Amino acid sequence: MKLIKMSIGRNRTPEKTSYVYPKEYDARKVRFGPVYESSLKKNFDKVVARGDRDESILIGVDDADAVQFLANPTAQEVPYDDALALGDDWTEQVERITDSAKVIAISAKVARGESLSKKEKEALDPESKEPGITKSRSFKEVLDEALAK
Repeated sequence: MKLIKMSIGRNRTPEKTSYVYPKEYDARKVRFGPVYESSLKKNFDKVVARGDRDESILIGVDDADAVQFLANPTAQEVPYDDALALGDDWTEQVERITDSAKVIAISAKVARGESLSKKEKEALDPESKEPGITKSRSFKEVLDEALAK
C-alpha cells in the first residue's frame, strides 16, 4: 500500500463544510482513510486561517492504483514515519463509554462511598481492556492494521 498526501477543495458555509475531490481521486480505490487535516478543531482553525479553499488528506491505496492518484500535482507519496506524524497531528484518541450500565453502577457505588473492586477500578481506567470506559485506537494501530491487510 502507498500512503499519499494530497489536496482537496473545501467549501464552507455557516452550516457545513463540503469537499471537492480532484479527478484523480477515486474513493472506490482508497484502502485507508481519508484522514482530513481539519478533523480536529485546532487544525480546522489553522486551515481556515490560511485563507485558502483547500486542505490536505492522507490516504492509502494499493500500489497498482497509486499512479492514478499521484498524477494529481498536489499528491505526494509519504513515508510511513511522515504518515504517522500527520496522523498524530490530525487525529486524537478519545475516551468512550463501552458499557454505560456498568459505569452508572460504579458511579453510584462511588457516590455512596462504597469501595470499588479491582475489576470496577479497571472499568473506569481508559487504558484497561475491561469494558466500561476505554480509549479509541491510536492512529498508529489503525494504520498498521490497514498496512497488514
